[in-house]
Amino acid sequence: MGYGNSGNDVSLVAGADLTTHQYKMVRFASTNLQLCGAGLKAHGILQDKPDDTEVGAVRRGGISQVVCGGDVSKGSEFTSDSAGRAVEATSGDEINGVALEAGTVGGIIPCLPMAQGGPTA
Repeated sequence: MGYGNSGNDVSLVAGADLTTHQYKMVRFASTNLQLCGAGLKAHGILQDKPDDTEVGAVRRGGISQVVCGGDVSKGSEFTSDSAGRAVEATSGDEINGVALEAGTVGGIIPCLPMAQGGPTA
């Protein structure tokens, strides 16, 4: 299924080599842009492949793609695993988005990012 999208991207400097992390959840911290940790609030989903100190595009709203870290059901709320991938949220996790399609580990699915401060599960 196709989805229309204009997106809401911001440009942030990578604090590490993120060339293999397109469509994973990221956070902005004192070391600049980095992968999001398990159960933490993501500040968006990386849209490109920046190297250390390069600027990366981070999707904060609209529709994005996201890499799955496990089975994710269509319509489920997801959080981040330790590698910045989407896993279904459980109690106490920060909700980082909603899956628009189902996916399995390593798959890439469309989603609605909730980088604006979504609720916890």
